[in-house]
Amino acid sequence: MPQDIQPEVGMGLASKAPDGTEHQFRVVEVQEDHIVVGENHPLAGQDLVFDLELVEIK
Repeated sequence: MPQDIQPEVGMGLASKAPDGTEHQFRVVEVQEDHIVVGENHPLAGQDLVFDLELVEIK
């Protein structure tokens, strides 16, 4: 992690693998000598409510 970045809980980070794939992370915990990151979607564990309109039944 670059020295000029101060990690904070909730901060988004990205990492690129040698094959070019990119991974998105969120800082979950900040300790004195390390950070803990998670790769879950920000809405993971949240209740989602959808409004649907039925257009047609065949």
